[in-house]
Amino acid sequence: MNLFKNPIKEPPLGILKEGKEAVLNWFKQIDEQGTEYLYEARIIIVGEPGSGKTTLFRKLKDENIPVPDKNQKSTHGINISYNREFNHSEKNDCVLKAHIWDFGGQDIQKLLHQYFFTSDNLYILVCDQRSEKTRFDYWFEIISRLSKKSQVLIVRNLLELKSAAQAFNVSEYETRFSNISIKYIDVDFSKNDTRWKLLLEEIENSLSDLDKINEPVPKLWKVVRSDILALKEKNKKYLTLTEFQNICEERELKEEDDYLPLIKYLHRLGFILYYEESALSNHIFINPDWITQGLYEVLKSQAISNKDAGFFEKDELFKKWQKKGYKLEERNLLLNLMLKDKFDICYNLNNSETYLVPILLSDSKQPRPKDVALR
Repeated sequence: MNLFKNPIKEPPLGILKEGKEAVLNWFKQIDEQGTEYLYEARIIIVGEPGSGKTTLFRKLKDENIPVPDKNQKSTHGINISYNREFNHSEKNDCVLKAHIWDFGGQDIQKLLHQYFFTSDNLYILVCDQRSEKTRFDYWFEIISRLSKKSQVLIVRNLLELKSAAQAFNVSEYETRFSNISIKYIDVDFSKNDTRWKLLLEEIENSLSDLDKINEPVPKLWKVVRSDILALKEKNKKYLTLTEFQNICEERELKEEDDYLPLIKYLHRLGFILYYEESALSNHIFINPDWITQGLYEVLKSQAISNKDAGFFEKDELFKKWQKKGYKLEERNLLLNLMLKDKFDICYNLNNSETYLVPILLSDSKQPRPKDVALR
């Protein structure tokens, strides 16, 4: 069944996919609680190294930053900025909150993409004058596979834009990837001119078109979301499932059928990370920053241990994480995230203390979209 462009607004498509019982429970909660709107979504910025992703990320936070900036460093891992406000293009006095994720473009960092891409987001694919070097097929393939029902905005960063620049062929990719919506715009990041204003308008329009923006949710879901946000702001990194249940019970969401759909919804929203079918199902990660930085410590290092690149000893990795401030429980959680049953970043060798990271092997190549598991 193809649910793309499905006109049904209630319940959310994510609930529909859970089956009959989830749909009945959703209507039960709506009937008991009434509805609210979160007006919240993610903007995920991707592209090749040096294309201008981090410049766009910073400029969306402060459009008056200097461009180019000689002191700006490339993104290593993921940068995240929360609650950037945009106006809803179709509803007066309605403010949307966008959480902006800036992904590093180096080949070795692409391994992280599959673990944070979810459906129904706005993806901004940044390219520049070297657009012929942008691997559009790779990006559209992985977004299409991992993020069905999303908006993709191609932003070409053209300093001193020239009229001779060849336009991006939107129709070709819309035909090949019919489950995502694609738009295209040329921008000069060094200027706050008409093109920059048009880009902001296009972002507002694309966010406003996302289903999750316009989906009502049970009223208490928004209350629990606010409770978790308060914990995030206190630098709480994760909750046990029991802790999450206690928060829900305080808000009169006492049954598993009440709070489990909420967990999955917040995961799709990108507000939390939850992996139901793994050894990590007892943990809800409410702050992804510490995860991405911890994983990047592994991916960026070719000398975690004294062994050849591609291998590490558990003790050596744990010492590295400890120096970064990770507690023992956090180190164990990160290692579990990296293992084969979840992130597939590393493999334990014969139940020893030695682990293999295939992408760090000298002859490793970047992950291909067809090798990426659909999550």
